[in-house]
Amino acid sequence: MSTDKPSPSRAANLRRILVPTDFSEGARAALDLALSLAEVFEARVDLLHVWELPAYLPSEAMLGTTGAQVQSLSQAAQAHAEANMHALVSGIGAPAARVDQILLEVGSAAPTIVEVARTGNYDLIVIGTHGRSGISRLVAGSVTERVVRSATCPVLSVRAPLDAGQTRR
Repeated sequence: MSTDKPSPSRAANLRRILVPTDFSEGARAALDLALSLAEVFEARVDLLHVWELPAYLPSEAMLGTTGAQVQSLSQAAQAHAEANMHALVSGIGAPAARVDQILLEVGSAAPTIVEVARTGNYDLIVIGTHGRSGISRLVAGSVTERVVRSATCPVLSVRAPLDAGQTRR
């Protein structure tokens, strides 16, 4: 019989977890689970919020604004995202010590999440899902599904808890 210890598995080497958030209930459930995993594996959690500039910005003439004022719309969106991220972290209490970085990126959600995970050498992505189906999924798409298909590291998707009286379809 060998007394050698088995080589550590990938799970045993879980050190960095990326948690994308859109501030929904599903994203909060993903953060809670990621923080629990981080506690068990002594890992660090980075929060990521991706926001997208509108595909169409009205012209300065239409808005009656200057270029500086249009730029301030983008800055206001970023400031709003930063405030939401800090409120999220301050609302989680003691497990917040496991949150290492707060990341804000501009771009399309799924490709940006995948790229941040790849370039940041994350061991795991823990992402919330809205659990849409049918027409709403066709119209809105599924960021989580696109991340699962494209990510180079494991992805754990988490659904929001059901409210009383709700059922899953």
